[in-house]
Amino acid sequence: MVTIKFNFFVWETISAFRAIQRYFELIESQIEKVKDEEWQKLKELPAPIDEEEYQTEYLPTVGAHKHEFEKLLPRIVGYSFVMMLFSELEFRLNEVTREINKRDNVPQKISDFNGDLVEKFCKFLKASGKPQIDIAEKTEINDFKVVRNCIVHNNGFLNNFRKSEQVRKIARNKLHIEIIGKPASERIQSLLGTSINK
Repeated sequence: MVTIKFNFFVWETISAFRAIQRYFELIESQIEKVKDEEWQKLKELPAPIDEEEYQTEYLPTVGAHKHEFEKLLPRIVGYSFVMMLFSELEFRLNEVTREINKRDNVPQKISDFNGDLVEKFCKFLKASGKPQIDIAEKTEINDFKVVRNCIVHNNGFLNNFRKSEQVRKIARNKLHIEIIGKPASERIQSLLGTSINK
């Protein structure tokens, strides 16, 4: 008889992140489809009867369509992706510690340590004799947390965000983050969004 040892914890973790990726790829693909459908509806509207109707009704309607589908919805989807991904990351870090507790009978819990989740996680790994996450991984998680906090607490705007310089530095050094706007209204434009696979 052959016995196959399958690590369900690892499989569940990988599956969760892949499901998030597939979900947002699906949502992003639908934005373009709905944009085209809505544009077709706009084209079927009766032609403006005069210049005034063109200026006061038609142009604002077209402008609102363009703004909604080219700027607003892609940003909202990107921001939602970041928040969902970070939430899953927090959950999975906690799950790793619970799994170590269960498998190795480690007496400490992550809540026994001080600091933010990443600091607690690193302290837990060290106390339980497990390999540490490397500096690059820790930096990437902390950078991700800063970007997530800018989105959650300041709607992606850099003005009045305490760590705006750090977000700018992250944007200069990493893929998937773009800062747009003038200095008084700079905002995170895209995160992972249309370039999830890069």
